[in-house]
Amino acid sequence: MIQGEDSVSDYFRIPNTILVFESEPSLREGIALALGKAGFAVVTTTDYPKLLALLDELNPDLVILGEGPSLVDRWEACSFLHRTRDIPIILLGREPKAEVWVRAEEAGFDYYFKKPFRYSGLAVRVKAILQRYKKDCGSRNTSGGSCSKRETSV
Repeated sequence: MIQGEDSVSDYFRIPNTILVFESEPSLREGIALALGKAGFAVVTTTDYPKLLALLDELNPDLVILGEGPSLVDRWEACSFLHRTRDIPIILLGREPKAEVWVRAEEAGFDYYFKKPFRYSGLAVRVKAILQRYKKDCGSRNTSGGSCSKRETSV
């Protein structure tokens, strides 16, 4: 391959899709911009029923759950996603206490970001989680397990 040319596989690579649920407009836009610059396809919503519809429609590679105006509890939403989907989840919140981290792990989150945070840090964490997920998905497939997600490409 000639240096500087994109390979055919790079040209046809589908970007990872990140679904973001966040009610704060400036935060939602900042996340979308940062993740878009990092090469991800980003879809945002502030509506929990729309989030559920987008899960089926898009089959995203990762979900970021922020605070929303919905009556749905984020912990219950995460538990539901963890039980029904094989998908990494990042929680955004303001709670600084260690108990929140424990509760997040119990609910099935892959990472908890305390607001405020650096968008670049979020993009790096998303890449790391997707790389780990891809590795875990591959090992489940070779050992006879199942992985319902499409293979990710970071």
